[in-house]
Amino acid sequence: MDPPLAPPSGNEGDITGTKGAATMSDERGGGRPDPNQHSSSSEPSENKNEGTESEATWKQRYHSAQYWDSRYEGCSEGSFDWYTDYAALAPLFRYYLREDSTVLNVGCGNSAVSEDLAMAGYPNVTSIDISAKCVELMEKRCRAVEDKEGRLKALRFMEMDASDLKFPDNTFHMCFEKGTIDALICDSKQNTPAIRKMIREAWRVLRPGGVFVVITYGAPKHRIKFFKNVDKNTCGKEATPWAITVRRVPYSPSALLIRHLRLALNGKPLRSVTGKMLAEAMSKVREDTERFETAEDEGPEGSVFCYAYCCTKTEDAAVVQVLDKSAPQQPKKEVNDGHDPKL
Repeated sequence: MDPPLAPPSGNEGDITGTKGAATMSDERGGGRPDPNQHSSSSEPSENKNEGTESEATWKQRYHSAQYWDSRYEGCSEGSFDWYTDYAALAPLFRYYLREDSTVLNVGCGNSAVSEDLAMAGYPNVTSIDISAKCVELMEKRCRAVEDKEGRLKALRFMEMDASDLKFPDNTFHMCFEKGTIDALICDSKQNTPAIRKMIREAWRVLRPGGVFVVITYGAPKHRIKFFKNVDKNTCGKEATPWAITVRRVPYSPSALLIRHLRLALNGKPLRSVTGKMLAEAMSKVREDTERFETAEDEGPEGSVFCYAYCCTKTEDAAVVQVLDKSAPQQPKKEVNDGHDPKL
């Protein structure tokens, strides 16, 4: 799923096929694959026919289980995270979770976030993915790790469609997704119903006061609309009853590094990187990291941060949006550490 570094093309100005989806693409692959790119063994491999397919065809692939099974075929047991990693997200998890919290990781891919959560003391994590091959890889990876306390072996991985969850109502304290909605947005006209179903399903399986954390490169003007105008028969309201806080989260150093290397390579495969290119790219990553606190949104091609939409399940009909430009490095603890007293 790796787009070439091309100018933005598509709806809203943030659809994949852009350089900034490069950050998405470089980590489980979201966006058009680059037939010239050399993938890491832990990144899902590209379909060898994709380079000749039309833009409409490859965009429509991302809702297909068969597509992802083919991408994970031959993939190593290593991890690959879209956008950012657990280190950057840990403050959000600490803010919203307790040790006994139940977490659903939606569209987990071969990310390490579920394992990192378990090792950090949050053992009740269920991870789902539409790809049976991906689920198999993740189960095998967790079994292979030497874990004397058995925390990783307690993790659950299940093959499941995010728009048709097989869990009872009011099951989880948190639903979490990183890049899954963005992958569907690659063909927004085709997949908008699936995106809204996914959001409704997250609302359904969350307990009252639970939170749906959505990690995306999309700015609020492009994403909030998916949380509005939901079928009133879904939740009994005209609009999805979420209270939404939007926070900025830094891209991981590895994602930024790959972005700068690809810009330098100008279409050449990553194996063409020279020592000079690497040194210059690492210097730019340091600069990006230092300017995170004051940086503005420069679009998907240039931003040093992605967004975390922290959507709390409420009984109100209105969407409440607060854009918090500060990094969630030291989140303030609220009542019951983010847990609704009724839970």
